[in-house]
Amino acid sequence: MTKTFDRLRAELDTVLTSERVALDRLIAQVVDPTVDPVALVGAAESQARFERMRSRLVKELQEVASESRRREEERSTRQFVLRALETIGCPQNAGFLEEYVWASERVSLNTRGFGALRRDERRAWGRHPGHRLAYIVPCLDAEARPLAKWMARSDWPLQVRIVVEGAGELFELKRLACLLEAERRGDTGNGYDPFFPLIEKYGESILDWEPARVMERQRGAWLAELNAEVNARLAHLALPVERAQSAAAETLEALSEDDKLWGQ
Repeated sequence: MTKTFDRLRAELDTVLTSERVALDRLIAQVVDPTVDPVALVGAAESQARFERMRSRLVKELQEVASESRRREEERSTRQFVLRALETIGCPQNAGFLEEYVWASERVSLNTRGFGALRRDERRAWGRHPGHRLAYIVPCLDAEARPLAKWMARSDWPLQVRIVVEGAGELFELKRLACLLEAERRGDTGNGYDPFFPLIEKYGESILDWEPARVMERQRGAWLAELNAEVNARLAHLALPVERAQSAAAETLEALSEDDKLWGQ
């Protein structure tokens, strides 16, 4: 692994050095009024090649770092997912869980393997129902049909695992609230805040919030305003959704334990 890491670090160094030279050249062209617009666009587009190379190397480095962390933690993919769900406190989809586990644990989970993970959980339950403290289960709709998009913990109350109108929006708001809380706690490593890029991403996609194009000293105010908006939305949405979930749970209470976990 050390050899792989050294190779990737050397390649990244080469790419970053070349990218910096190209970027300096691009900046010089941007401020030069004599540069032809077509040439300027071409120079800017050439930066995309370095970005692709850098992204590939970073992904490979993530895998190396992830493997090291897995050995240190001695935890499986399902254990990382269960822990993430417990921290977030509500159902989430595979894409966000992958991002959150990387940001919080520095472990890369391959979402393409989540389908197999769910099947393994179902088979484990079938062999020894209730043998594990918690299983990764799908959410259910109001008619007990499984919704594979949303992943939940089996030890959560039934009503928490039911998707009614507005529940998806509630899960997304709680996702953002969890990221903001992690950022406030300072759960960062090596001086880099892994949560802030996710806060910007989901602030924009969930609330149409403008990314923080501000100086570092202004970031705190931007985060405070976003946090206030998230709390206001949660206060408005949480109660009606939870009431609808409770009502749906009452109608499903007569189902078998198996159906209440995995759906019909």
